[in-house]
Amino acid sequence: MNKFSVEWVNEINDYLEVAFFVLLILIGLESDHAYSILDARQVNSQRLVRLRNPWGEKEWKGALSENWTKWPKTLKSKLITSSANDGVFWMRMYFIF
Repeated sequence: MNKFSVEWVNEINDYLEVAFFVLLILIGLESDHAYSILDARQVNSQRLVRLRNPWGEKEWKGALSENWTKWPKTLKSKLITSSANDGVFWMRMYFIF
């Protein structure tokens, strides 16, 4: 690989890192936080984990978030106990690892 190619790859990597952090912010996660695991459950074939942002604010905005419109009513009533912006949220296990 010549010098131009290495520099180009490094520049692309820098852009990807910025894009990753922007994506995290858009979906309600913080890259520099150590989230607490509050609960873990298997529902049918899905493994779910309940997390808490250590600052107690900003929550996941994707599937299984409190405002997600595709919640099965019975599942939401079992899992969601509060609609407050308390930093606690459920997400599928594969988003974490």
